[in-house]
Amino acid sequence: ISLTLQEAIACLLVGQDHFPKARRLIELVRNIEPKRRSLACAFRSIRFLQEQVQSGTHGLTVADKDVLLTNAFIALKES
Repeated sequence: ISLTLQEAIACLLVGQDHFPKARRLIELVRNIEPKRRSLACAFRSIRFLQEQVQSGTHGLTVADKDVLLTNAFIALKES
């Protein structure tokens, strides 16, 4: 599980092209350990970023994206 979470973090760091893989990895861990609340926070942050990128809505500033990624990292680190 720890290795899977580390891989998800690496995917987030690489960039938005790897958000779907990070999301799948977090979903995998959530299926194994559904009571980890911190994963839900990370999952929501990644999902929101992915939706913004897919919708073409670039209303998020770089700072907003950084905050969402930071929230995801903190949640994954706490897991």
